[in-house]
Amino acid sequence: MSFLSVVSWTDDNRVAKYLDHETEAEAQAHVAFVLSRFPDAFVAPRPRDGPRDWLVDPVLKTLSVDLIPPTPPPTNDEIYNQVIQNQTVLRAYMLAVNDGSIIPGGNMGVVQIRAAVKAKM
Repeated sequence: MSFLSVVSWTDDNRVAKYLDHETEAEAQAHVAFVLSRFPDAFVAPRPRDGPRDWLVDPVLKTLSVDLIPPTPPPTNDEIYNQVIQNQTVLRAYMLAVNDGSIIPGGNMGVVQIRAAVKAKM
């Protein structure tokens, strides 16, 4: 069994920086060496799976495997589609303002504004 010296993790408790060691003694020595720069560093047995699926419990100083891996970042196509959709909504809003369907400063509720924008899409 190998051991990890875990020295930092992300805000969502995913391992950000670690080092693999053959023995627990090597891992403990490394943690002692970096403790001044990483005061929360700790040693843990290496879990199965890859580091992308490891979760840190900073209180108990343990690692576990996330059974539901993080959502992958959006693809370029998904980002492009979202930008186009946002532009379409903005364009429809501007049309509704320009033709008087929406009066800035008026007493329209969210539902009425949404209906006016949808009518222009």
